Amino acid sequence: MVYLRSSPRAWRPAYALVPMAIVALFLLLSKTSGLLVRQDLLARFNIDSFARERTYYFPFSSRFAMPRYSYKHLDDGKSVPDSGRALEEHIMHYNLNYLSRDDIVNSNKVLVLSVIDTFNENFWQNLLRLSFDRQNIELGFMVLPTAQGNDALQTLERRIKETQMRTDAPVFKHVTILRASEPPAFDTDGVDSEVEKRRYFAGLKNELVSTTLGPETRYILWLDQDIVETPTTVIEDMISVGKPVVAANIQTRAAENKGAASYQYENSKSWIENEHWRLVQNSYADNYIFMEGIGGVDTKRVHINDLASVDPAQGVKLDAVVVDSVSFACTLVLSDVHRDGAMFPNFPFHHRIDTEGFSKMAQRLNYELSGMPNYFVYHS
Repeated sequence: MVYLRSSPRAWRPAYALVPMAIVALFLLLSKTSGLLVRQDLLARFNIDSFARERTYYFPFSSRFAMPRYSYKHLDDGKSVPDSGRALEEHIMHYNLNYLSRDDIVNSNKVLVLSVIDTFNENFWQNLLRLSFDRQNIELGFMVLPTAQGNDALQTLERRIKETQMRTDAPVFKHVTILRASEPPAFDTDGVDSEVEKRRYFAGLKNELVSTTLGPETRYILWLDQDIVETPTTVIEDMISVGKPVVAANIQTRAAENKGAASYQYENSKSWIENEHWRLVQNSYADNYIFMEGIGGVDTKRVHINDLASVDPAQGVKLDAVVVDSVSFACTLVLSDVHRDGAMFPNFPFHHRIDTEGFSKMAQRLNYELSGMPNYFVYHS
């Protein structure tokens, strides 16, 4: 008979591993606990990565060591999900009915959008003078890929850095700069060139708004790069009108004759239709495009400037009239209008294109267009 006996020496290496396992377990628990505490503090005090590091937060970054997959309903009815809470999970869930909640409707977060091919210092300084709370303003810019656009981009980045790094003044909630993928390819004169120009800029505006419009945005202020003077309360004033789409009256200072042509060009896009011209348009092919003020066609439409009843030198007046088309040199749009599908068609849409096409599309979505003939902003 053979007896099998375990040797004490064979177990000695196993005994030696026990303290090592205990130490490893302690370190693992400490690391996990510290991470959870850090995430809890960041979420509780709404400290996002931009505030801590002046960088934007990317939820897939490994440095934050978040759970690989998680899902959380954010329908507690208390507030809009913020960037601090994004640290807790990869997937954000929004209640699709949140836009009707009072805390969203009354938040009045505004997105200011501009397409830029040259940098206008007066435009930027006017933007900085606005009285609306900067913490509720996001900026979005689309810069053209041209030589002038390159210079404008560099200057714009410097101005944004100067503004956002200041400690003695509020900073904008968020700034986005986009760069167009294709340069413009059209001449400056002729009806055909004007059509191509509007096709091009319609596409840029669509890309800009679709990229920058966020779930918390309540209004979009479209502001042309050549608008250099507005009332400091322009955002508050236009919101107070209570209309889904409202456009200002574009003027130019008498001493600045160089802006007269552009001023007439922009105001020609804000008009009231008449029955005669509506019938005339219907006699043309569906793909024929009419542009007010272009091509020498007399439509006899009433322009917004024709309705002004006060002298611009006397100030502004917050009255609004229903119109059939609006310029986008200085126009406030309720975000629901864009969310419901109103865009800038770069194709013939009821004989219109670009901003005039947007106006028709908004009307087809049952949104009323308004112009403010006695509310003056100034073009360079």
